[in-house]
Amino acid sequence: SVIGSMRLLAQTSLPLIAEIQNARNLVWDGKLVAVGTGNAVYSSRTCVNGIRLSKTMYAKFGGLAAQYVQGDGVLLDGSGGQFTYYNDLGTVTANGCGSSLSTLAVTASWSNRVDAGASASFTQSTTINVSAIPPAAVDGIPWTVVIGTEPFIVESVNRANGTITIFPWPSIGTNSGTLTYHYGAALRLKGGDAAANFATLVEAFQAGLGVSVESLYGPRIGAIVSQACGVGLQVGNLKDDAVRGGSVG
Repeated sequence: SVIGSMRLLAQTSLPLIAEIQNARNLVWDGKLVAVGTGNAVYSSRTCVNGIRLSKTMYAKFGGLAAQYVQGDGVLLDGSGGQFTYYNDLGTVTANGCGSSLSTLAVTASWSNRVDAGASASFTQSTTINVSAIPPAAVDGIPWTVVIGTEPFIVESVNRANGTITIFPWPSIGTNSGTLTYHYGAALRLKGGDAAANFATLVEAFQAGLGVSVESLYGPRIGAIVSQACGVGLQVGNLKDDAVRGGSVG
């Protein structure tokens, strides 16, 4: 058991500020806070992710919080057989995590649309040239882009050619314009085995996503408060993902 709260302040660029691993039945009576470098403006941040839990089951926390990272604030990693389930996270709070809106986001102009596949089919995709691509450090994080008011999944990135491929097709006749990237969640459940976790409250402020659910069995969350975020709740990552169960409220 751990009694008391801990606040970690990054002094330099880090891929991850804090990690909890192999902590079965851990009880942390207090709050763990991870703060990256920079501030609310996205370009000022140099740390990638805040807190990661992996291979951790039946743990109980007073709360987890992250601030000023390029990617995910709190990441529960259940990928590759890392069983990370049945954890009680308490209240999860994030401020300035990921690419959200305006100067807090990565934006780009786009053009040269090339469609592939068929209409009304999962085979369809569109490749576009973009003037800016998010840093390579966040390549492993799911991306969404918004063109106008329409969201699209980013399926692949070609940095050498300056292109991204998105799903589904943009509206016919839309051939250029601007877009905003949304990625980096206050709380992300990655992989099929980040399953059946619980949070009393997720409070996301200026995050790319409030909650990103990629686990086979969804979490139970008492409430989600999403303010100035690109996306409040994302269920699934790829177009053929399956998520079962879970609840909010």
